[in-house]
Amino acid sequence: MNDLARLREKHARRFDMFDANGDGVVRQRDFAGLAERLVRRFRVPPGSIGAERVRASYEMVWLFLLAHCGADGQVTKARFLDALGSTDLACRIGAADAVAVRECGAAADGVVDIEHVAEIIVAMGAHPGDAPVIREALKPDGKLLPVTTVTRLVSGFFADAVPSGLYGR
Repeated sequence: MNDLARLREKHARRFDMFDANGDGVVRQRDFAGLAERLVRRFRVPPGSIGAERVRASYEMVWLFLLAHCGADGQVTKARFLDALGSTDLACRIGAADAVAVRECGAAADGVVDIEHVAEIIVAMGAHPGDAPVIREALKPDGKLLPVTTVTRLVSGFFADAVPSGLYGR
């Protein structure tokens, strides 16, 4: 598989994670629902700055996607993949996911357990059976990771074609 095909496969996987009902279209409610699911699942206090950061990061991704793909309120997989290939959307998604990991999983000392990161990525929409693959993608860096390392891995995932199980199979 060439680099472009591998990158498009990563992008398609992330689209499927956003597409909560599997109808082949993402909408604002898919992004808002993801943020709320993360806030509730990881018991981030709903009115806290951390919860607002998670919500705002995915809202900004949605607004950027909507501006790039048209204003009809929904984005097909093909349009999503085109946007990822032609804009900085990949960096924006990686940054939003990094905010989610930081706000939902970081301990006070700035480290996070790879088990917890895997739980967060599953809560984002990865298949629960992929948790071992996700943990394995993080393992070369150790069992406890600095949040900065996780941020680097998550932020870079959609921008390069290097094979990785970070978001599952």
